[in-house]
Amino acid sequence: MHSRRSPRPTTRAKAALAALTSLAALAACTLAPSISRAEERAEAHADEPAYALHAEIDAPVLAVGAVFQLSWLMRGQLAAPYCAPQCDRSKLDALDRGVAGTYRAGWNTASDVGIATLLVTELGVLAGVDGVGHGLNDVVVVAEAVVWANALGTVANYSLRRPRPFAYGDAAPLELRTDGNAGMSFFSGHTATAFAATTAIFVTLHKLQPKSALPWVVLAVGGLGSAFVGTSRMLAGYHFPTDVLAGATVGVSLGFLVPALHASPVTVAPLPDAAGRTSGVSVLTRF
Repeated sequence: MHSRRSPRPTTRAKAALAALTSLAALAACTLAPSISRAEERAEAHADEPAYALHAEIDAPVLAVGAVFQLSWLMRGQLAAPYCAPQCDRSKLDALDRGVAGTYRAGWNTASDVGIATLLVTELGVLAGVDGVGHGLNDVVVVAEAVVWANALGTVANYSLRRPRPFAYGDAAPLELRTDGNAGMSFFSGHTATAFAATTAIFVTLHKLQPKSALPWVVLAVGGLGSAFVGTSRMLAGYHFPTDVLAGATVGVSLGFLVPALHASPVTVAPLPDAAGRTSGVSVLTRF
């Protein structure tokens, strides 16, 4: 008898990557006008933080995102990848096949150090520009973008269960290749975090100092730092190129989306008909 096999994780990962790329394009087209209006808002509210927080909204957003992210601690309870202890690299596409079997523990450490350095540096710049009080206020918005980038990554990791590159060779220790964490490749949470933080802080600084070159310097340096994080994840053998591209797409998208939502809060109100009776609801986007 021949058992029926579920769709390969690589196929599902490609479909998810295509959907995320479409989302990024839509976000760029939709949110770009909000950056062009930053100069007017900055001049009118020069002594205020970049965003107005609402405890009844921001606290649940952070809490729910944190719960998703904390589920990452349970990854050790998962079963090993479907192809453990060594997967067949011939089933990978040409783009990803080049890193199959890679394992370098040093680059894994480098990615951890890189993302920590990037976050501390960028948040330090924001605090220096915004001040401690306003800076703490605006950091909440940056944190929401980062937390939800990781939350979506966790959902993708648990649902797709794509084997990591080191699962396609024997360079990594056997216990690592047969651990539940070995099936958490798509998409890269490190990369999503780095790009979400860089993008959200760029948008925030641009709102505070729209005529300054500082936001663009932070974007350039932070972009290079984020690219280093993504590259080091591939060199470590923990993620494929498509995992890193997807993580960058999610990070950049949320880095624009979350600040934009705080800049234009959505209001849901009754929609009356000609007789004054409620016939539906209207969604007002005054973010």
